[in-house]
Amino acid sequence: MKTLIYVHSNSGHTHLICEYLANRLPVTDWTLWNIRDNAAPDPTGFDRIGFASWTYYMGIPPLMLDFIQSLPLQQKQPAFVLTTFGMMPGQGLKRLARAASARGFEVHLGCSIHCPENYPPFVLKGKGWDAIEAPTPKEMEVFSSFVSTLENWLPKAQCPSEKIKIGILNTLMRPASPQKARQDMGTLEVNTAVCNGCGICVTACHYGAIVLQTAPIFMAEACCACWNCFNSCPQQAIYTQKVGAIGQYAKMHQNFKEKLKPVKPLVV
Repeated sequence: MKTLIYVHSNSGHTHLICEYLANRLPVTDWTLWNIRDNAAPDPTGFDRIGFASWTYYMGIPPLMLDFIQSLPLQQKQPAFVLTTFGMMPGQGLKRLARAASARGFEVHLGCSIHCPENYPPFVLKGKGWDAIEAPTPKEMEVFSSFVSTLENWLPKAQCPSEKIKIGILNTLMRPASPQKARQDMGTLEVNTAVCNGCGICVTACHYGAIVLQTAPIFMAEACCACWNCFNSCPQQAIYTQKVGAIGQYAKMHQNFKEKLKPVKPLVV
């Protein structure tokens, strides 16, 4: 049996969790596919499909939504959904399941996993906002329970569906639009005295919103405020009028890596 997960990871948290699943659950052959890569595998060639994404302002990233909508229409292809989040999961999991269902996937189960915060304004606030200890032991128990459920579900021919539940508070948390996210971010700028023109920000941008000339040029109309350019800059040369150049989440916390350490890391 073969299982494919379409993965959209921003800081690496989501991809690491998918690697964890692939190594913990040998009941199926796994393929992890970065949705930013070209020529995505056809889901009809797999027995089970997963959709894994980071939470975008209480919803799902525009890139993930566009990708799902580009997939061929399915006939009740069994699927599951995963989201990662920092402060709150919001409606991300439910909206991811809804998007998959709209393309004919039959979503059977899902889980949201708490991760260290990578949103610079919250990282900047520090303790109580940065969630550096996430997931907590209790949250790991919930995730472990999901992993066990997934292990039982994967090989079954008949798979009863479970309603994706997110709770009343998360239901009330309306996702922000890309326009609102950009407004909250503030105008992106670059410190040309620090920038070395490496182009990492151009590669990091999910939306093709950066052009490199002598220094990066940011195209506000294409930017969706994912902060990946800001977090990826090795020189910390990118800043905004509202946040400055501090609050960068440059790499995953080591304690998170230890909690989700794969048995045999996959190379995708």
